[in-house]
Formats: sequence, C-alpha cells, structure tokens
Amino acid sequence: MDHTLDYAALEQYSRTFSEQVVHEVYAHQQRVSGPDILSVSPVKQVNFFVIKTLFEQWQQEIDRLESPYFDYGHEDVQVALEEFMNTLSQHISVAEPELLPLLVTATQDALLLALSPVDYFRRVLDRLSQEQLYAEDVKGWIKYVKMNREPLDALSDRVAETNGAGIPVAEAARLLQAKARELSAELPADYQQAFSQVVPLSERDLLEADQPASSSPEPPSEVAEPASQEEDEPASEAPASPRTLNDELTSAQRATLADIHQQQKIANIKSYIGVNQRFMFIRELFGNNAEAYNQALDELEQQNTYIEAFNYLRNQYAQPNRWKMDSEEVVEFLEIIAKRF
Repeated sequence: MDHTLDYAALEQYSRTFSEQVVHEVYAHQQRVSGPDILSVSPVKQVNFFVIKTLFEQWQQEIDRLESPYFDYGHEDVQVALEEFMNTLSQHISVAEPELLPLLVTATQDALLLALSPVDYFRRVLDRLSQEQLYAEDVKGWIKYVKMNREPLDALSDRVAETNGAGIPVAEAARLLQAKARELSAELPADYQQAFSQVVPLSERDLLEADQPASSSPEPPSEVAEPASQEEDEPASEAPASPRTLNDELTSAQRATLADIHQQQKIANIKSYIGVNQRFMFIRELFGNNAEAYNQALDELEQQNTYIEAFNYLRNQYAQPNRWKMDSEEVVEFLEIIAKRF
C-alpha cells in the first residue's frame, strides 16, 4: 500500500464524530438505553463495537466478584449470575460522560478494522489481561465484527483444534496479523457514506501518501513584482488549496441523527428480513416456532415507538425465553426493529 495511516487524523475524526453523535443523542434525554445504543450512529460497526466494549467491561465487573464467605464459583451461583446479567442487560442506562469514551474507542476500532486490520487486531489483543485465548473468547469477539472477519475465522478454527486447551495470546497475535496482511485495506463506499452522514469523511483524510523525495515541493523563491496590468484586465485567481480534514469538520453542514434515522426507516419488518435471517431468528429466538415469530412481527408493527416495541419483545419473549441480549441474533433482530421506527 502506498499510504500509511495518519493516527492523529484518525483520533481527531473519531472524537469529532463521537462528540457530534452524543450531542444529538442527549439533546432531549439524560440517559440512553440498550436499544438506543443499537442505533446510536448510522455506522453499524461502530454500534456493535460500543456494545462489545460495554459487555466486556460488565463481564470484568462480574469476574471480580469474590468473597471469603460466599462461593461465587459454585455452579448454582454461576447460573443465577447469568440469569441476573440477562435480566440486567434488558435495562441498560448510560449517561453521556460514560458513552462518549466508549463511542470514541468504537469509532477508532471500526476505522482501523477497515483501513489497517493488522493494527486493529493488535490493538484489541493489547487490551487483554489474559495470556491464553479460548473458544468462548473468540466466539464472543467474532459476533461483533461485521467486516474483515477472515482472520477471526482462522483463529476460531485454530482454537477449535485445541479441544478446549486454548492457545497463547502471542500465537493468536501472529496468526491474526498474518491473515490481516492478506486483506484489502480500504474504506468501503457504504462505510464512508455512513460515517459522512454525521461528519464528512474520505479515505485520503486518514491516510498519508508516501511521496518520493524527488516529488517534494521546491522551496519558495523570491518572486519578482508582477507586471502592471491594464485597468480592465482582471487579475488571474490563485488555484484553490485542497480542503483539509479540519476544513471539512468545521464547515460542513451535517444532517441530524434524527434525519439520518428517518432516511433509514423501513416500511415493513417482515418484508425486510431475508430468508436466512428469518430461519435464524425462528430457530434461535423463537424456539423453532414460526407461528410465534410471525405473531411477534405482527404485534411489533402495531407499536408506536421503538421503546414500545422493545418493551413488548422484552416482556413477551426476551424474559420468558431468557434471550442473551448481547448475542448476535438478538442484536441483529433489534437492529432491524429499530429501523421500523
């Protein structure tokens, strides 16, 4: 690749993008819920990474539970804790100061995944405190990655070969980076368009060209006084300088998130869901009961707001069927429902 990533520009863009998002999200509310996070920005990958970080930090809090008086490792306690987490995950409530850093990190990760997959995988592994990766770790990671998944697929296959023993993080890093180098590092058009709905973005804003020395501009030389021009002859205009990322960030007109969500709305949930998605939702969320699935979608169409739709799903299906709210199937299903309202 003839370009290198400009990390300063990436950090600047990620913060500006995130600040714009939270400014609009919290304009009329003090806290956001889990359903809100699923559609907090028009970039699906960013939203998934926010959820990923949120649940990882939450799991770390649960893992720190210990006491000289109680056996938190007992099987019954672990089952109760999982049920507690599933219930609590349906009642997420996040204030602006807590969401902003999550969103900045998620935006950086999403851009790195597209433009520099090697750096993305290294960045995530650097955050780990453990020395061994297991199948559940990879499974919990892969469900949030919606592009450039090939390295994680290869890692999943490698971990599966160990029959539960796992592999050292150092080995995982070597495998991921080797596979990541085979990927095409570029910003997909739909990805760029989604980001630009909030803050204008083009790939060149985040990359530096590796220019040969011979192409370096000559130092400015002393310029002679221009010849006098006839009174009626207009002076030639200097060529316009190319717009910088800062120009775009400070002067561009941005659509509001409400406008963006309005543009993304779908007319009918059932007709929007593809065949493969339909089978997955019926199997994973509705116990292979197609009638219950169809009834749920009919009822969802009658709701007036996304919150009403979410509460209906939570009360009628999520709680009775013990849905794992951070599972890929639940997140994908709720994301589609969000597009309806």
